[in-house]
Amino acid sequence: MYKADLSSYYLMMRELLSDIDIPCKVLTSDRSVDESQILCMLDVFYRSIVDGLFTASVSTVPRQRRSFYKFWWDEELSLLKDNSIKMHQLLN
Repeated sequence: MYKADLSSYYLMMRELLSDIDIPCKVLTSDRSVDESQILCMLDVFYRSIVDGLFTASVSTVPRQRRSFYKFWWDEELSLLKDNSIKMHQLLN
């Protein structure tokens, strides 16, 4: 089975995220920065985090079709599973 190498993912994620500049002006009470600049800095910061996480996952997590691991799963099995969960919740 092709599973992700979590050690490599965490290592790469840590390296990529540690390179991101934290917008310190947003965290301080520096009044010289207006709201639009703050929003822009936060947007860049957020996008950098998302890009780092995505890059780490693309490099270390195998990509498969949605149905790769459960190619035999169908709508009937989904309904049976849902009913099973509901019955379990009723009994507990």
